[in-house]
Amino acid sequence: MVRRSPRTREQMMAVVAAWDLEPLAPYPGPHARWRCLCRRCGNVATPTYASMITRGKKNVCRECDRAHRRATFLADHDEMVEVFLAHGFEPIGPYPGNDAPWPSVHLACGRPCAPYPSNVKSRGGGCESCARETRGRNRQVDPKVAAAIMRAGNLEPLVPYPTSGKPWLCHCLVCGAHVRPTYDNIKAGVGGCRPCGRYGLDWDGPAMVYVLVHPTHWP
Repeated sequence: MVRRSPRTREQMMAVVAAWDLEPLAPYPGPHARWRCLCRRCGNVATPTYASMITRGKKNVCRECDRAHRRATFLADHDEMVEVFLAHGFEPIGPYPGNDAPWPSVHLACGRPCAPYPSNVKSRGGGCESCARETRGRNRQVDPKVAAAIMRAGNLEPLVPYPTSGKPWLCHCLVCGAHVRPTYDNIKAGVGGCRPCGRYGLDWDGPAMVYVLVHPTHWP
């Protein structure tokens, strides 16, 4: 938000002096660039008077603004290096910003990774390799527990537990058939024996076969 133009030259010069600027040219108007000497850095700045009275403005001298941003960036870099090291990551290269992946080495496993600084700071994690291994361990099932669940579903395993999603050769304790349900299906309550199932085809009943012949596909 821009206030009205100064009513007096004294008011205008007070605003300019507050920014440590010294005019090098006559006042050109509120929205034209005004050539000034910056007493902070010694460079020539060309801000507008409107920018000097805009609320929230930190620097109207571009060189001072660049220096401020560089200092802030370096401070952020040093801070984030400490955050990464505290969570077991050794960053490689300059700090890319809070929302960009930062190449690093996970000190716990020694493997390269590229976590986002925002994730490391908020969650403390960022190694995808370790995350995959953790998810795999969480999905692992004790073979004894798996066999007990199959028996509770009237199925006796005939081979060692494969994995939760692979067919598992079993003996149906109800009808005696050999079937291959998956552990996931039995745990979810899905029936594991087709002959015993009350849905779909009756595998033990009489069958009727219909043969359809297409003239272009029959010699």
